[in-house]
Amino acid sequence: MAIAKDALIFFFNIQVEQTSSPALVANGAFSVADDTKLETFADDAPESVAVLKANFTTAPDADSVIDLHLRPMNIEGGNDGEIPDANNLQYYVGSFVLRAITGEQRIQIDYPVRSGKSSAVYEAYIQNKSGQELPATWQLWFSARTVGPHP
Repeated sequence: MAIAKDALIFFFNIQVEQTSSPALVANGAFSVADDTKLETFADDAPESVAVLKANFTTAPDADSVIDLHLRPMNIEGGNDGEIPDANNLQYYVGSFVLRAITGEQRIQIDYPVRSGKSSAVYEAYIQNKSGQELPATWQLWFSARTVGPHP
């Protein structure tokens, strides 16, 4: 089936890995700032797609999650949002739902970008709620997404 001219379709930017040298994330813990690079939404797209690649040596609990939090940077001059922790969950974006398997999992979530300005910059954090430790091989990938007319 062909898509009609001017029908609304998704447009995606290039997928970019945002992990730099991730460390092991204990169950219940958050990743640390050094685990990821800063993500800049230069296209000012209203949505983004995040992909988590996780490789568990011990199977996570069935339907457990890893939460994604995006800390806004430079929100007032050089002042940044607070670092997410158990008492500061205001920058929660979504949850990657896990299967109870060992080995590699790739999970995608789509979410609206909460941007207070053009070319907003964020620092990504994950919170491991899998019931197991997340080995240091995890990765996060992002891609901006928008909607427009089919050419």
